[in-house]
Amino acid sequence: MHIHKINIEKHSAFLKENRQDPITGDLIEEGDEVVFCASCKSAFLKDTWLYLDKKHCNQSRTIKKPTFGQSLILARAKQETVFIPLEGAKSFKKFSKQTKNSYWTSEYESIKNNIKVYNEREGAGLILLLGMVMYVVFMFYFGVSVGLFGLVSSPVLLLLARQYINLVYSSNTDKAMLGVGESELMIYFSEKRQKSFIPYKQVEKVIITYQSEDKSVIEIKDKNNITIRTELQTVLIKKFLTSVSERNKETLIELVSFPENYQNHNLFWQLQENPLLRLV
Repeated sequence: MHIHKINIEKHSAFLKENRQDPITGDLIEEGDEVVFCASCKSAFLKDTWLYLDKKHCNQSRTIKKPTFGQSLILARAKQETVFIPLEGAKSFKKFSKQTKNSYWTSEYESIKNNIKVYNEREGAGLILLLGMVMYVVFMFYFGVSVGLFGLVSSPVLLLLARQYINLVYSSNTDKAMLGVGESELMIYFSEKRQKSFIPYKQVEKVIITYQSEDKSVIEIKDKNNITIRTELQTVLIKKFLTSVSERNKETLIELVSFPENYQNHNLFWQLQENPLLRLV
């Protein structure tokens, strides 16, 4: 890792460019320690580079002797999609659109269809569990009479248990996530069920509420800020959103069963520890 300490004598041309850290948005000033990505030639503050685990553009190489001045235009880092974990997909309740654009209707139907799949899988899991219980009871009484309970029931029971785990466990572990991308917001269920649904040109802010006394709000305030608010705390995420243009557009997403001790919930813990969440 090649670190360059910026000073007015050597880097006057660079300082005149008023470069900002691509992640935090902080202005790079004299005395700052800077690392240059060898791929895109973006300038990162040292702390940001360490936060990125010394990697950018899927590589870890840095520039040893950068050429400062107008001959080198340092590009802004490519926008990475930020995924904010919400509740499990089974708790996703309603997507309320406030526009008559048919695009929203079709995307809402896509999300509802995804949720229906999860509900059907959970229903199948409950039926299978009931069948397992009835099978064990039947085989116990039958096995006692013939002395073959363990020999006959164990293989079949293991097979049923495996199917039950595959159905119910996979259903409960599919996560719903709000994706903040380069040009759009998206609801993300799994790698096979990623659904983009709100281009930034159609939305000014997104509000997420929960059925509880405390409400969490995720709001795109302007091109550089996303704020997550509750009644007790505010978490600010700086991003470089370039396409938020139209006004008077918003959408409401309601989730149920948000835990009462939301301060300790995984969502807020991750935001506090890693204010710039990234999907690696």
